[in-house]
Amino acid sequence: MPSQKASIVVIYKDPAKVKQSFRKLKKCGFDIKKLSIAGKGCQPCSSLFIIPGLGPIAVGGPLVGAIVRGFGGGIYFRGLNALREGLCSIDIPKESLFRYETALKDGMCLVFVRGGVDENAELISVFASSKAVEITVHYQ
Repeated sequence: MPSQKASIVVIYKDPAKVKQSFRKLKKCGFDIKKLSIAGKGCQPCSSLFIIPGLGPIAVGGPLVGAIVRGFGGGIYFRGLNALREGLCSIDIPKESLFRYETALKDGMCLVFVRGGVDENAELISVFASSKAVEITVHYQ
């Protein structure tokens, strides 16, 4: 029987706490390339998107490709929709999108990760110890 899948969304107020959690995860042997990160002051990020209504948002990890695919032909006009489509593609429920958009608008850093429920338990422990503002698990 396959393990149940889940997506975790972690909200941080302080970008330094994101770096701290990434260092802890690396020490535990977790492949941080599986993590996606988005925010106005978050590091490490690989791409910068200017999203109408949110402004410049730095994004790293698998979410980058999902957002780029969502932009399709019209970068400016598809900005917020591309972000929403990207989040949905990593199994973030539509009813949660407004909450995460608001957090980004308020300058928070968000970390997203998908995986089996069993492996996510260790991740949640690391995120909780790094003083995350909020940790939400979305089960598929």
